[in-house]
Amino acid sequence: MKKKLFIAAALIVVGVSIALLVLTPRAIPEDPLPSQNGYDDFMKVDTLLSASRNEPIWPDMSIEELRSMVVTNHAALELIRVGLTKQCRVVPYSTVATTNDHSGDMMAAKRVAHAFAAASRLAILDGNTNEAAILALDCIRYGGALPHGGVIIDSLVGIADQYIGHKSLEEALTGTDAETARQIVASLDSVIGEREQCDEVFKREAEWARRGRFGPTGFFTQLLQAFLQRGMKAKAKQKFARILNDIEYTKLRAAAHAYELDHGKPPVAAHDLVPQYLKSIPLNSTNGIEMQLN
Repeated sequence: MKKKLFIAAALIVVGVSIALLVLTPRAIPEDPLPSQNGYDDFMKVDTLLSASRNEPIWPDMSIEELRSMVVTNHAALELIRVGLTKQCRVVPYSTVATTNDHSGDMMAAKRVAHAFAAASRLAILDGNTNEAAILALDCIRYGGALPHGGVIIDSLVGIADQYIGHKSLEEALTGTDAETARQIVASLDSVIGEREQCDEVFKREAEWARRGRFGPTGFFTQLLQAFLQRGMKAKAKQKFARILNDIEYTKLRAAAHAYELDHGKPPVAAHDLVPQYLKSIPLNSTNGIEMQLN
């Protein structure tokens, strides 16, 4: 009996040892950060933004209050634009995993998006619709660049920022000239082409768990991760698909708007926009069907 217990205990020890050997985080090197990282510029803007850290109230502001807010935030938005000219990659979680700094960074990102939206709204009120559209585009580009190299939470924050910019762009689009409409198409094409796939983000999330992103509980979190994040991943996939479809459809609308300004009449069908205004007709990412003008 004792011998059987000893053998059983030995097998358990061997099994646990093998599991630890297989699952213990390995020192897999991160890709090097860009020498000039746009993410560093993004992280500097919080102190430049208007003082309120509460939910933005700019939609209810008078035009004078709105103008004051936009002036205050001008330097911050210019710094974001500087960051957008560079490669961007999130600083590895190993440098922030044990602090609340990264959560604070994500809160600042939302304030940046609302600062862009406020500036876009003011431009519309001032009759500068083209400028309003460019500001909204910059917000969408920021939301796309911000989470590069990060994990699920980074991507969800970036998508939320893109929704804010997209709403502003929809408001400005029909007032733009043909040249700006073409710029919208080209810029949204770049945003779509440079986006990270959600499966790539999920893979990085798992890898960072292996590296001990969650500190000493990293090993146990890794074992539970597939179960704990199942719902989160499903929601994230829906958000990835929804923002992609929204951006693709807005790109289609911008191309149609440029066509109408050039020809004095709207296109009959989406095919009329290819290849002069669109490289190809956007596809619905959910079902793969070509989008149509409504």
